[in-house]
Amino acid sequence: MRREDVIEATVAILAKAETSLPTWVAERIEDAAKKETNPIARSQLEAIMENVRIASSEGVPLCQDTGLPVFHLEIGRDLKIPPFLEEAIAEGVRRATEDIPLRPNAVHPLTR
Repeated sequence: MRREDVIEATVAILAKAETSLPTWVAERIEDAAKKETNPIARSQLEAIMENVRIASSEGVPLCQDTGLPVFHLEIGRDLKIPPFLEEAIAEGVRRATEDIPLRPNAVHPLTR
């Protein structure tokens, strides 16, 4: 396992998570919009779907509040955890914040 591979994987997974919805979720929102009888509610669901399309086509976040990333790693028994793993994930988050771009929702209270 190389440090750069961990960084690139972190950026890639954040990009996917922030710019796209699972197909089944988008389909349910679209179905709800078609069935909705209240014009205001339908218009809001249609706006959400337009936002989903824009995020997907332009590679921008679905929402301005992109949340705080939390990582759960599944590691096999025989894998030796490299000493750089935590730092590489943090670097991937930093790069994703700049590259995608993501809104930096959490900053260090003293050094920001």
